[in-house]
Formats: sequence, structure tokens, C-alpha cells
Amino acid sequence: MENNILKNTIDDELKKKYNLLKEYFKDKTVIISYSGGADSLLVAKIASNAAKEHLAITIDNGFFTKQAIINSKIRAKKYNINHKIINIDYFNSEFNNKNNNIDINIENINNDLKNRCYYCKKDIALTIKGQLKKYDYDMIVDGTNYSDLFEDRPGIKAYKEQNIKSPLAELHITKKEVFKLLDYLDMELPKKDSCLATRILTPPITTDKLKTVEMAENYLVNLLNIKEYFRVRTYYDIAIVEITEKDYCKLNDIKNIKQINNEFKKLGFTKCCFELIEK
Repeated sequence: MENNILKNTIDDELKKKYNLLKEYFKDKTVIISYSGGADSLLVAKIASNAAKEHLAITIDNGFFTKQAIINSKIRAKKYNINHKIINIDYFNSEFNNKNNNIDINIENINNDLKNRCYYCKKDIALTIKGQLKKYDYDMIVDGTNYSDLFEDRPGIKAYKEQNIKSPLAELHITKKEVFKLLDYLDMELPKKDSCLATRILTPPITTDKLKTVEMAENYLVNLLNIKEYFRVRTYYDIAIVEITEKDYCKLNDIKNIKQINNEFKKLGFTKCCFELIEK
């Protein structure tokens, strides 16, 4: 059930969209493609209240951090969302054929790194569609919002090809309005987790590279207490650290620079470069 007392308010236009979103799921059986991020969390929560039956599915394909998968589970439990995690092993096609009845492997992505998001989303969509047949539900929805339609997001195309619906986008609910609705419902605003595969600028994507990037980012977060946007990307054996001006100033300490240099060499990087990002 929704909270009886909502701490915050929304304007009439957003209230109308909110009611339409609830109506969207009325008497439906729904599967939600759920990452645990702000958009899919909102969709899953509203579906859990309004739909006849619902199931939020998180695909763990090794491209997100372990903590991101854990967080999706924690939030689902916190907000009483029925949740299921399905594992995909991009580096073991036999596993996928046996467990998910789909034929996927990393080669499609490594052969066309520019369109990796499309192939990844397509594989996720096909996996979830298998669950739609299993449970005989009415539809699959995702958390794509209206603002996303105006950005370069190849994954949206992949989902559309598999007839996955995007109620937020259909109802013209923007990213800012998603944040307002989460606040209205007294729900947390999750920190954005992004795909580790996007950090690999030169193929091939391997499990070792993904683990190295994750370890490098965790190290910098702990060392510099980074709160803002930042990324560690790999270009061959060079680490490119994207960092905001607020956190960049912490590099003035020569002790930190030496520590980073030594740790990154232990991780296998030959050089470490810093790029100032405006966010």
C-alpha cells in the first residue's frame, strides 16, 4: 500500500500523470525490467501497488558491480516489490543455453564495441521475454523515461524491437518528474550505477578488465572520499580517470598521487591519466 501520509506535494499536472501511471497497471500482470535505479524503482513500486500481479527482474550479466545487484535486491525488499535475479554469463555460452535457453556470447559486443549497449539490452530483453512466457504475464515494462528519448541510448531501440513498453516515456514523465515522484512517495533516490562495460574503450571486454575497473574505482572512492561523478576507463593498458573539479583538487596532495600510481600499477595499468569533467 502507498503511504497514508505523503510528506511532499506535487503539482496538478504531475498528479495527473501519476494517476495515469497507476491506471496503466490496473488489472494487469506485469514484469518489470528492474535495475534498482530511480526509474525502474519507481515503475516497480507503482506496479506493485496497482497491478494484479507483478515481478521485477534484474539481469546480472557481470557488467554491473556486485554492490549494484545487491542494492537492487535491498530496495526491492524495502518497498515490498516481488523480485527475481537472473544470471547471464557472457563468457560461457553453454551456461546460457542450458539455464536461460538463449544463445548469447561476448563476441557480438567485442566485434562491435560501438553498439555494445544495443546487443547487451537485446540479450537482456530476450532473457526477460523467456520469463514472460513462463509466467504467462500480460506485458513487460521498463524504466525508460521521457527525457531518455532525447539522448543517444541504443538500448531503447533493442527494447522496442522486443515489444517492451516504457510507461514513463509514454506518459511524458521526465527524469526530473521521476525524482519528484520518488520524493512524493517518500522513497529514496538511488545513486546512479552505470555499466562497467562502458569503461572498456578498447576490445576485448573480459572478466579481468571488468574486475580491474571495479577495483580501481572502489580504491579511488575510498582513498579520496569521492562523492561526485567519476569513472575509470581503460584505453589498452592506460587508465583514464574522469573526475569533477570538486574532487580533482584532492589530487594536489603528492602522497595521494603516489598512492594512486602505485596501486594502479599493481592492477596492471602502465599509466594513469586524469580528465577534468564538468558535471
